Amino acid sequence: MILSLWLWGGVGVTGLMLLGFFIGQVRRDNSLVDILWGLAQVAGIVSALVWLGFFPKDPIFWVWGTTVFLWALRLSGHIGYRNAGKGEDPRYQGFRKSWGSHQILGALFQVYLLQGILAMIIFVTHGVAIWGGATGSRGPGAYLFFALGLILWIVGFVFESLGDYQLLRFKSRKDSKGKLMTTGVWSLTRHPNYFGEACLWWGWGVGILGFGLPYPGLLGLVGPAVVTFLLLGLSGVPMTEARYAGRIDFAEYAERTNRFFPGLPKRTGKNQ
Repeated sequence: MILSLWLWGGVGVTGLMLLGFFIGQVRRDNSLVDILWGLAQVAGIVSALVWLGFFPKDPIFWVWGTTVFLWALRLSGHIGYRNAGKGEDPRYQGFRKSWGSHQILGALFQVYLLQGILAMIIFVTHGVAIWGGATGSRGPGAYLFFALGLILWIVGFVFESLGDYQLLRFKSRKDSKGKLMTTGVWSLTRHPNYFGEACLWWGWGVGILGFGLPYPGLLGLVGPAVVTFLLLGLSGVPMTEARYAGRIDFAEYAERTNRFFPGLPKRTGKNQ
């Protein structure tokens, strides 16, 4: 059952990414893939359920399904609103320069299909959640794991949403140009949006640990592990921090503010 969900989910994810690829080439803007990232998880789940004719009545399934939809729609909506009218993101412009005369192949494989593959790996989490919630398989302490996972998800969703909202408002002010956002949840961590994203993914992983232990419940930790690696070791935190490297105001901000996990601002020589 898990394999079938994963394979048919792949049809939905791949189909969405290919559609995005064609639109991106017409618009000459591969930033569209960022909007599709969250929607890819929804496409995978919907595709798997529709093709398998599998619509469970278990309330836990619908709770997890609702959290996935909320996360995907908020994230895609936020990125779409943030990027509207700004043209292609500098990251993808850099890719274009490196591709030379191989623009189409570069976009297809390095942008859309690569992110599609990552989305498929991460889809394992939601596939297991569907299976666990739908079949009613309950391991020891299943509902405790479910409750803990849901709490983690809510904390992460709130952090990510607040971080994105506060940053948008800050950037919309004329007097904030060239300045750093250091208030609100940004005073607790330098990356509240990335922390929130990782936290809600671990909420999904923990929430399904009680279903079908030891397998496939532990398989649900694949998604959170991949997302955390991407955020902390590859494209999230490192790229953002590198962008501000060398700025005195950022060095002072980094000295008093936790890098990733939230915490009260540290007392430094300048604020003692």
